[in-house]
Amino acid sequence: MALVTLALFVIAASFPLGSDAIGYIYGLQRNLTDTSLYLEEIDPQTAKVVRRGQFDQYDVAGQGLACLNDKEGVYFTVAYNVSTRDVVLLGISLRTLQLLDEVKLPFLESLFVGVGQYCNYDPVDDAIIVEGRDKVKPYDHHLWKYSRKTGTIESLAKVFNIGMVDLLGGFSVLDFDHGIDWLQLAYNDSGTVGTRFFGYDTDSGFLLDDIDNPELLAAGRYDPRTQTIYGIGSRMIEKAPGFEHTVVEFSSVTTSFKLKSVLPFINFMGAISALDIRQRLLYVYMSNITHHGDHEGGTQTNNVELYCRMLRLTGRRVPSRCDRFVGAAAPPPKLPPMDLVSIDVDTGKVVAHPQLCTEFTQCPLSIEFWNRD
Repeated sequence: MALVTLALFVIAASFPLGSDAIGYIYGLQRNLTDTSLYLEEIDPQTAKVVRRGQFDQYDVAGQGLACLNDKEGVYFTVAYNVSTRDVVLLGISLRTLQLLDEVKLPFLESLFVGVGQYCNYDPVDDAIIVEGRDKVKPYDHHLWKYSRKTGTIESLAKVFNIGMVDLLGGFSVLDFDHGIDWLQLAYNDSGTVGTRFFGYDTDSGFLLDDIDNPELLAAGRYDPRTQTIYGIGSRMIEKAPGFEHTVVEFSSVTTSFKLKSVLPFINFMGAISALDIRQRLLYVYMSNITHHGDHEGGTQTNNVELYCRMLRLTGRRVPSRCDRFVGAAAPPPKLPPMDLVSIDVDTGKVVAHPQLCTEFTQCPLSIEFWNRD
């Protein structure tokens, strides 16, 4: 099995119930010493994290495994039941902190728990669309649709022949106004590894589009007000540090990408994002540590080297200046602090960026924004 890494780093987030503010961010955190899974809350203004719930015998590692029923305040996530050894869909009430749903999914778990799996909530049908490697045919990825109305799960579509390749740092986003579930998947074509966007009809499962990703869009979120997907892009530049991150718009109707602004941050967590539709704010994990050596215990791995690796892994054109990094050692496991960056999606400008965590492993996974009223 192969693992493709799309993000420069990996993380997650959450939000608190006891504040005067209406909206907060929720996410997951693992206990690395046992099999407990914690639900955490993040104050979007201060980035203060409060632990709210504990669920034993579950594990998560992928960073884009959650979706939200905003109306009822139910947080869904794809997880691994350590006791039964099944991939499951969990539904957690953000009001009562109780586990409401546990649905067994016909997925084959990878060595890296949750990687290559996605979860999107469809408010039109009150259903959750999940994606993962097929348990019977592991070379195929499979979309399933779970109806909360009937309590049944049905096959929606199969993604054939993409190979046993999982995408770490990839993302999925549902445009429910147009009924298209977009999946970012890796493929292996006779040894050539790359990524594509696959757009599936949420009713028929028909493959509507299979497109390239020229802006390296990641962490996308759908905004029903503008019927636009907003996310973070990346591109190579001549001046130091050699690349930059951008705010990018994507339209399901035209399948076109539009660069909106350039961000003043160097590091970015690929599949971590949440959208406050009312305040028009996109939340992502970013930081301005210039290289791994800028924090204790790190090494001098250049971020241009990391970006060059990302270009190769995503099948994009690689500039000649990346040649010096061929065969270089993998990035060190020590990762820098991360800020909770809020971006106005209408202007593309950064609103705030309080520090969220001092170590990568301290940040929550799979964040969702919930307006509690």
